[in-house]
Amino acid sequence: MMSSEGYEIDAFLSSLKDRLSSATKNISENAENFNSIKEQANKIEKDLEDIETSFSSLNKWDKSVKVMFKMIDRIADDIKNLTAPTSSSNGAQSSMIIKKLNDIAREIGNIKIESQDFPRLPLTRKAIENGNESTEEVKKWQKLDSEEDIMASPAMADMQSIYDNLEPQLQICFLCLSIFPENSIIRKRSLIYWWIGEDLVGDKEVERIGEDCFMKLCKSGLIEPIYAEHGRNPLGCRLHPWVRSMAISIAKETMFFDFDSDGKPISGPSIFPRHACVATTEERRVEKVDLEPDPSELRLLFNIDIHCLECNEEEFKKLTRMEILQLGRWISAPKHHIEVANPNFLDHLGLLKRLRYLGLQGVSRITNLPPSINQLSELRILDLRACHNLEKLPSGIAYLKKLTHLDVSECYLLEYMPEGLGSLLDLQFLNGFVVSNLKGHKACKLSELTKLTKLLKLSISLNVETKDADAELEAVGRILKLKTLTITWEEGLALSRKGKDRDNEKSKKPEPRSFFEKAGKKLTRKPTMTQEAKPLSKISLLLPPYLTKLDLRCFPQQEAPELKKTEQKESLKKLYFRGGRLVSLSEIEKGGAVSEVEIVRLRFLKNLKITRPELKEMFPRLKYDEIFNCGEETTSGGDKASTSNSNAIP
Repeated sequence: MMSSEGYEIDAFLSSLKDRLSSATKNISENAENFNSIKEQANKIEKDLEDIETSFSSLNKWDKSVKVMFKMIDRIADDIKNLTAPTSSSNGAQSSMIIKKLNDIAREIGNIKIESQDFPRLPLTRKAIENGNESTEEVKKWQKLDSEEDIMASPAMADMQSIYDNLEPQLQICFLCLSIFPENSIIRKRSLIYWWIGEDLVGDKEVERIGEDCFMKLCKSGLIEPIYAEHGRNPLGCRLHPWVRSMAISIAKETMFFDFDSDGKPISGPSIFPRHACVATTEERRVEKVDLEPDPSELRLLFNIDIHCLECNEEEFKKLTRMEILQLGRWISAPKHHIEVANPNFLDHLGLLKRLRYLGLQGVSRITNLPPSINQLSELRILDLRACHNLEKLPSGIAYLKKLTHLDVSECYLLEYMPEGLGSLLDLQFLNGFVVSNLKGHKACKLSELTKLTKLLKLSISLNVETKDADAELEAVGRILKLKTLTITWEEGLALSRKGKDRDNEKSKKPEPRSFFEKAGKKLTRKPTMTQEAKPLSKISLLLPPYLTKLDLRCFPQQEAPELKKTEQKESLKKLYFRGGRLVSLSEIEKGGAVSEVEIVRLRFLKNLKITRPELKEMFPRLKYDEIFNCGEETTSGGDKASTSNSNAIP
C-alpha cells in the first residue's frame, strides 16, 4: 500500500498499472468471466494513460483526486490478493474480481472528469439559477459598445457564474462549442455524437443523456436553441459572440483547445491532453489536412469548414490513437457541401483501433467503406447521413459490437442493408434502414432487428412495390424497447447503372459545386405506380409495446393504416403524417392504439379533408395539433394550429 502523502503521480500510476497487469496475468484463460475481466482491465489501462497525460503538466493533485486514488489503491491491492497463486479459483472469485474492476473503472471515470475540470473564477454576482432569467440577461449585451465594456459587464459575470455552477460533465460539453465559427448554427445531433464519442454521457441510454445535456445547456442560457420551422424541440444551437469569447478563454486556459489571436481554433501543442487537430480554411479549394508534427499523438480531428479536403495516406496510417474523426457536415444547412479529393485514405480506417466516432455526414465521393472497418472494435458512432454516393455497406459492420448509433439516412444509392445487424446488441439508434426487394444479395431483414433489445429509435425506407412488405413491417412490432419509429415509402429512383458509372467517372476531379449538382441530378425520383399496377393491400402496423412516437412519410394509400397494439396498453403519444396520398384518417382508430395520442402533425397532405372537431373526436387526449400545407377544408371548424419561433431553421 502506498502512503497517502508525498508520492509522485508517475510513480503511483506506474505501480497501479503493474499491479493490475500482474493480477490479470495470473488469471487462467479457462477461468469464468476471463474475457470480461481482460476487456475491463484493458479499458482501465487506456484510461490510466489518458489520466497520466492530463496530469503531466500539473504540480500537485487536487484533494478530491487524492481521495479517489487512495480508494483505487486499496481496491488494486484487493485484486492482487484475489489473483495470488495461492488463492483458489472459482466462479465467486471471478465475480468478485469483475466487481472490483468495475469499482476501479468508476473511480477512474470520475478522475477523468476531474482532470478536465476548470479553475473557478471569482464571482462578482450571485449565480443565476433560473434558466429563463439568464437568457434575458444576454439581451443586455446588445447595449454595450466595446469588448472591454462587455467583459466587465454584470451580464458577462453572470455568464461566468452560470458556467462555474455547471456540473463538470456539462462544462466539458459546453467547451466543445468553442471551436465553431461565430454565429454558426450547430446541429444538435452532431454535438450529441461528439459527446458520446468523448465518453461524456455514460454507457447506458447515451441518446437520452445526450439530449438531457443539450437541454440543460439551453436552459442555462449559455447556448441559444434553434428550432425547425413550426418545431417545438430544438434541432440545433448557437453561441452568442461574447459567450463564445468566454468559452474560448476558458478552453485555452484549461488546454481544452488552442486558438489564435482571432479566436480561430488551431492544432494544439503536445501538452494539450486532447492532442486535437482542427481543420479549417477560408478558401473554397482543395485543402490538405495538416496532421503534423506527430499524427500518432492526435486524439481528435474535426473538420470545421474545409469544403474539399485531402489527406495524406501515409500520415493517416499513423493516427493510431485517434478517437474522434469528424470529417463531415456539422452545420445545419444542407447546402454546406463537403468533398474528399482522395477517398482512398479511408481504406486504412482499420488502423484506427481506438476510434469511437466516425462522422462522414454529407461527404461526397465516398461510394463504399473499406472491409477493414470491421477492426474498429471501439466504434460507437458511425454517421454516414447524406453520403449521396454511398452504394454499399460492408458486411464487416456486423463486427462493430460496441456500436450504439448507425445513421445511413439520405443515402439514396444504398439498396440494401448487410446481414448481421441483429448482432449489434448495443445499438440504440438506427436511421435509414433500407428494406430491400433485391435478389442475390445477403440483405438484412427487419426480423433480424428483433434481437436488438436496446434499440430505441428506428427509421425505415421501403419501396411501395416491395414484396412481402406487410410481413417485413410486422416484425417491427416485436422490437420490444423501440420508442420512436419513422417509416418512409419511396416510389423508385430514376437511376441507370450506366449513368451512375459515367457520372462517377466525371467526378474524379475535385470540383465540389459542379459535383454536387451532378449528384443532385442522379437522385431524381420517378413514380412507379400506375393505374395498371397491382393495387397495394391494406397497410396495417403492429406497434411495439413502448412506442411513443410514430412518423409516417409519403404514405402511399388514401386510407390511414390500421394501428394495432401488441399489448393491452396504449403508449403512443405522437403521431405524424408528412406527404403522401392520404385522404382520410377514419381507419386509424380501429386498432385501438391511438386513444392516448396527445400530439398530431399533418403536413403536405394536399388531399386530406378533415375538420378539427373530427380530429378531436379521433384523439380524445389531443393537446396539440399542427396542420401545414394540407387540403383547403382541413382547417375548417377551428383555427389553424401553428408554432412560431424567432430562432427557426427553414
